[in-house]
Amino acid sequence: MERFQVINHMAARMGYKTYLEIGVELGLTIKNVNIQNRDGVDPHKLCEEVNYQMTSDEFFERYPEKRYDCIFIDGHHNSEFVCRDVNNALKSINENGVVFMHDCFPNQPHLAVKMIARTTPEWCGDGFKVVRSIVSNYSDSIMSCVVNTDYGVGMLLKLKKDVPKIEYNDLYRWEDMIRNPEEQINLISIEKFYRKFPSKDD
Repeated sequence: MERFQVINHMAARMGYKTYLEIGVELGLTIKNVNIQNRDGVDPHKLCEEVNYQMTSDEFFERYPEKRYDCIFIDGHHNSEFVCRDVNNALKSINENGVVFMHDCFPNQPHLAVKMIARTTPEWCGDGFKVVRSIVSNYSDSIMSCVVNTDYGVGMLLKLKKDVPKIEYNDLYRWEDMIRNPEEQINLISIEKFYRKFPSKDD
C-alpha cells in the first residue's frame, strides 16, 4: 500500500477538498492524491506541482491564514524540522482534517539517523521521536497512529480545536521504539486501518 492510497482513502471517506504537501520533490505523492485543490511546498521546484517554492517555515509564516482538510508532511526528516512542521500543520488543519506524516516507522537502524545532507537513496530520519511524544503525552488532544506501510504513514487527528504545542525528547532511541512499536508509536496494520476508518460505503 502506497502513502497516497492511505491519503486517498481518508479523503474519500471524509470528502476532503483541500490538500497541502510539504516536501514535494518529484511529485510522486501529490500527483496521485485525489483531492481537488492541491498546494505543494518545496524550496526546489522539480515539478509543476510545487506552487510555493520556499521552505515550509517560510510558507507557514507568510500564509498563516491558509487552512486545509489534509496536510502531508514529507519534508526534512530530522526530528526538529518534523516537529515544527507538525505544530504548524496542526494550526492550519480544518476541523475533522488529518495531518499525515511519512517515514514514521524506520524498520532498520541505519534509516533512523539525523543527516546534515541526504547521502543515501533510502532515509527515514528520526521523526518517529515526535510521533512517540504525541502518543505518550498528547493523546487527550490528538488521536495518532502509524499505518504499517511504506516506512510508516503517520496520522494525526485533532480531538480539540486548540491543541498544545508539541515538544519531544530528542534523546529517545530507535532501539526503544523498535522493541514494541505497537505501543510506542501506535503502529497499526493496514487491515486495522481499514477497520478503524471504513470507507463511507461500508
